[in-house]
Amino acid sequence: MLLKIHGLMAILVAIDFALKKWAAAYLYGNGTITLIDGLLALTYVENRGAAFGMLSGRQNLLILLSVAIIILLEYYLIKEKPKNKLTQLTIALVVAGGVGNLIDRALQGFVIDYIDINQLFTFPMFNFADICVTVGEALLIFLIFYGEYKEKKAKSLSKAPDENDVTDEKDE
Repeated sequence: MLLKIHGLMAILVAIDFALKKWAAAYLYGNGTITLIDGLLALTYVENRGAAFGMLSGRQNLLILLSVAIIILLEYYLIKEKPKNKLTQLTIALVVAGGVGNLIDRALQGFVIDYIDINQLFTFPMFNFADICVTVGEALLIFLIFYGEYKEKKAKSLSKAPDENDVTDEKDE
């Protein structure tokens, strides 16, 4: 199980790395490439913060937070060995995205962003690693709420009156 999850993580990190190298080579200094007019473009940006530009210039803190989250998720994978494939995918996406952006921060002092949907509405630029983290987090939220739903449903089924249990209200 761990080999497959780490293999997926390695593939995702490699895709992120290749896309960022491509963006640096072909987008840097060349303006914007429009892919879908009014919707999607590619633009090279050096992001020195986190999402939405938060913590700009605080690279050491961002590196520390990234490392801490990656270690916690790896610990969970090794210790708990989750069997649920969706849980495994969730962890793989978040770790791979975190590692992809961590590599940029540690080696360059910034993260390369290149996906631009600002023509549609105002939104920060992002990259493949950000997509991995965001999809992973969305799946995590789904798993939490789905798990709570299943737990409540199981409790309600276990509390349902048994038709063989005949209790008279007078006895209570």
